[in-house]
Amino acid sequence: MKMKKLLYLMIVPVCMITSCGGQQSGEEKEDDAVANEVIEPMPDIDGMSELQTPSEEVEQMEVSFEELPEAVTKKVKEDSLLSLMEMKKASKVTIGEKVYYDLTFKTEDSEELMVSIDSDGNVIEH
Repeated sequence: MKMKKLLYLMIVPVCMITSCGGQQSGEEKEDDAVANEVIEPMPDIDGMSELQTPSEEVEQMEVSFEELPEAVTKKVKEDSLLSLMEMKKASKVTIGEKVYYDLTFKTEDSEELMVSIDSDGNVIEH
């Protein structure tokens, strides 16, 4: 009889532990879902991920409005939106042989708007 009680006392807790082991709380299920989630790579911008270092050296130099190429100043003066805003800063950006200008304007709401224009006066979409 003692042997039966001893076996019973050993088997019941083992069965209870194994039957409860397969259940997960809601948080554990979410953690597993996050751990199994596939991480997508960063999108490329002009063929370069934001995390990659450009292969060509980037040179940026602040310039005055008078130093901007004629095509760039013409674009700013003729643009219906840009011509109404105050230009706060202009930078010449050189990447390898590519040259463009980052122009920062102050909007009516005192927010900053940055526009990139190449040497030929074309707005560059980023």
